[in-house]
Amino acid sequence: MHFAPTDEQLALADAVRAPLAAGDWEALAEIGVFAAFTELGLAETDLVGVLEAAGYAAIAEPFSATAFVAAPLLAAIGDARGTDGSRIALAGPHGLAPFGAKADWILHLDERTARLGAAAGASVSAVDNSLSLAYSTGADMLTDDVALVRIAHLRAGIALAAELVGVGRRMLDLTVAYVKQRRQFGVPVGSFQAVKHQLADVLLGLEFAGPEVLAAAWAVEHDRAARHAVHAHPTADARHAVHAHPTAAARQTGHSRPTADARQAADDTWHGGGGRPGVDAQQAVDAAVVLAAEASHRAGRVAVQCHGAIGYTVEYELHRYLKRGWALEALADTGRRLDRLAASLDLPGERP
Repeated sequence: MHFAPTDEQLALADAVRAPLAAGDWEALAEIGVFAAFTELGLAETDLVGVLEAAGYAAIAEPFSATAFVAAPLLAAIGDARGTDGSRIALAGPHGLAPFGAKADWILHLDERTARLGAAAGASVSAVDNSLSLAYSTGADMLTDDVALVRIAHLRAGIALAAELVGVGRRMLDLTVAYVKQRRQFGVPVGSFQAVKHQLADVLLGLEFAGPEVLAAAWAVEHDRAARHAVHAHPTADARHAVHAHPTAAARQTGHSRPTADARQAADDTWHGGGGRPGVDAQQAVDAAVVLAAEASHRAGRVAVQCHGAIGYTVEYELHRYLKRGWALEALADTGRRLDRLAASLDLPGERP
């Protein structure tokens, strides 16, 4: 398997960069990202580059929540609100939703249900005011299908991790450009070995986190496709649907209609044979979020240090990405994810 973004996936990510930077919701809708899982027939791995681009732009809209979490969930239950141009934010703990003040609807996910409600009250102050935080408490039931809710949670984790990588890459690019032109002792400060080493460490962290996010998306996509094929409708029609709409992972092998033997081989490669998963989708998502949060945090710390005093000013654009990284890191809940990873690996220690 060639485990890398395809030309089509890279082209899609390039196509959304300009409208993401401009915050042009209508242009993004015209490209089709809000109908990616329905009309375009795309899957999780196809949108990882798009989600990274959203982080790179620090778009002040509920883009990832709408396109990657809410739209496919709503489409699965026959609700068109995810693809009709509506902005849908995703509520966090206690109903506090990033971009909730700009959203038409706010999606609430708990362990077993998904609910949809409206924003209530004025924006809530945050370290990143572009988040337009708002509370939402009342919401109507959408579904209690545990499988759909689980996939929505996993997608939310992938979106968070991908955006963190994108924010980190933006801070790294800003810093590299700055140290090339900022001079001290008659030479660019980027020529100093200490600066080079710190920026190299940032790049290394992002280069490790990026593939982990793609791996998490592949794991969720594979998990979802396998559950649908095996459990949902094991009829001849369902088997035909699996052939007609292979996952992105299968498309990357170059076969539009993989044979049963090829699908079984891919299954055995991922699961290690015997039908028992070698890597759980939740575990893969947790690892991606943790690595992405660490990489973004390091990128922000090094960016401020290499910029010097200008890095602290709100007049300079670095603060937008630094604050967005802090906010996303707070939403990542890395402590709980690390506990879950430790439990899955049978590491010793207390569990909450």
